[in-house]
Amino acid sequence: MIHYGAVTFDTQSIQAQGFRFESGFLQAFRQFKDSCIRVLISVPVKMEIVKHLEETNQKYHSEILKCILEAKKYCILKNKNFDLYPYLENPRDVASFRFEEFCFNTGMQVVSCDNVLMSEVLDLYISSKPPFGNKNKKNEFPDAISLLSLEKWAVNNKTRILAISEDKDWISFSDNSIWIDVVKSPKEALIKLQENPLHLEAISDKFIKELFEDMGEFYNNILNYIKIKFLNSKFEAEADSYYQWEWEFDEVEVYDWDTIYSNDGCGSHVIEQSEAGFSSVVGILVDLTVKGSFSFFRYDSKSGEVCLVGSSYNSTTIQLDTNLILNFRNNGKIGDLFFDSCQIDTDTFKIDFGYVYSHDEE
Repeated sequence: MIHYGAVTFDTQSIQAQGFRFESGFLQAFRQFKDSCIRVLISVPVKMEIVKHLEETNQKYHSEILKCILEAKKYCILKNKNFDLYPYLENPRDVASFRFEEFCFNTGMQVVSCDNVLMSEVLDLYISSKPPFGNKNKKNEFPDAISLLSLEKWAVNNKTRILAISEDKDWISFSDNSIWIDVVKSPKEALIKLQENPLHLEAISDKFIKELFEDMGEFYNNILNYIKIKFLNSKFEAEADSYYQWEWEFDEVEVYDWDTIYSNDGCGSHVIEQSEAGFSSVVGILVDLTVKGSFSFFRYDSKSGEVCLVGSSYNSTTIQLDTNLILNFRNNGKIGDLFFDSCQIDTDTFKIDFGYVYSHDEE
């Protein structure tokens, strides 16, 4: 399985999504902001996207104004002096703003083409190598510059790139590149990118931190689960004593729990993944009190038997270190995950009571 460290788009793949940066599959790429997976865009592709988006905005801008003029002409406006123009945004400004906002929300990095040599581009052009096809070769110069700049970025960063494109020339170029692979849709890309365990662990850490900091339903659900789990678990006692002893569990009280944080987050580790979601394990600390009875015995050399010499009722309050498995599931949309359920990965816990005394000990 190839673990890609970056993803990029060609112009058509963005256009095919209707420039819907705020919804659908394009919105799902927000999950990669501040993650181990980089979202990239080459300079030529960025310029083309903004240009096409501006043209689309201008088209609807003109149609709206035309409709208002026609409405006035046929007297179907109550206010004949109504002027919509002041309420319309500038098509160019809107195009730039929306794409820059998409870049910010995804943590997108613009890949410079300054390190692409013209001799490299001309060599591909003259020899008709991908992305230059046999027809309309001059139209492929932006693609050639984009792909060469992305490949150089991949080499410098030692990172495989997953490109989203249905363009045959992009696909042909990737066939000859060890750094760039191509898939045809954002959905395919999201599925492959989420196979990266480092990305899943980053998502897991983020979800756990956000859910726990809320101290709301998530925290209470986990606490209630732990209480029920511990009531049905087996507790084994560890203790020091002058006598031999046996212990019988009585009850457990659970007060609180917390994840074990470090400078790198809560250190969750993905243990299972599928298209439906993934499961991760995280260390937790549980505050609890365990109570039980100790019976003490000693060997009677005269009778040759082990005799009961006393008993005591003990309790100890500790912070128990254990592991919690959290299950995250897909909410019907790729990248839209939610907390589903949890379980503790063991049914047996050892509790240290320290030194315990019989009632007849001074």
